[in-house]
Amino acid sequence: MIFSATGRKPIDLGWKAVQERLSGKDSEDEGEDDQIFPELNVGQVLNLSKLEVAAKKTAPPKLHTEATLLTAMENAGATLSNGAILKGKGIGTQATRAEHIKGLFDSGYAELKKGKGSNGYIVPTPKGLSLIKVLPPELYSPRITADWEERIAQIAEGKATEDEFMTEFKEFIVTEVDKVKNAEGNVSFKGEKPSYGKCPFCGADVYRYENKEKNNISYYCKDKCGFSISNDSPYIVNRTGKKLTETQCKQIISKGSVKLECRRKSGDGTYSGIFKVKKSEWNGKPSAGWKFEFADNKKKN
Repeated sequence: MIFSATGRKPIDLGWKAVQERLSGKDSEDEGEDDQIFPELNVGQVLNLSKLEVAAKKTAPPKLHTEATLLTAMENAGATLSNGAILKGKGIGTQATRAEHIKGLFDSGYAELKKGKGSNGYIVPTPKGLSLIKVLPPELYSPRITADWEERIAQIAEGKATEDEFMTEFKEFIVTEVDKVKNAEGNVSFKGEKPSYGKCPFCGADVYRYENKEKNNISYYCKDKCGFSISNDSPYIVNRTGKKLTETQCKQIISKGSVKLECRRKSGDGTYSGIFKVKKSEWNGKPSAGWKFEFADNKKKN
């Protein structure tokens, strides 16, 4: 059985030597995953004082932020056998890379997910995942950029012609597009709306709609069963003097009710009230209405 160990042996600690003196921490205390090797010689025999079997799982690659994705695009050829051609070039240019990433967001293929200590991680949307499933890997691999740059360099050196390149390029595109057309699987490129909970009336997804002209936000049932609430509902605003917050709207969706502080008509003080959403009708069609109860249950309205 062959055992192996990984670590590093600094040749010169440089500024870290000063840091260790100031902090009182030795470089060998950095942890098992980043262990520092002692002086070793080729052929040296080592005695094992301790051996343990640790059960670990491989972790998926970390999600990209906009900053790390820009760096990855710039250094796209680092892991390719013919990637040297991309050195100093990468995918896109310094002026266009940020625009390419913005295009992913604008097209609905990706979105930002907030993370601790980060401006946001880039995650694919259902639409983006569908695109990944249907596209042949050759079309989104950095290798294709390296291959094309290599061919362009050959044209510049007179080793190939533009016509030859364009002929191969057209054949490649036609072949790959046919693969996409004949792709199997349930793939949809329709924009998927995020769900804000399950409808308290029928259990279907609840969607959100923001009307910027009227400056209000409404939540409605996907199956149009009649459930719909607005953050500026006159019934609630007249009693509380405030619009509903997004958190309060989500509570109404999940629990069917919300407890709010109301203003007394006299203007002197407040009282707690519970607003419950109920099934109703409007012009013969199902809709949502409100039922109010005092929080102390002594009075009802």
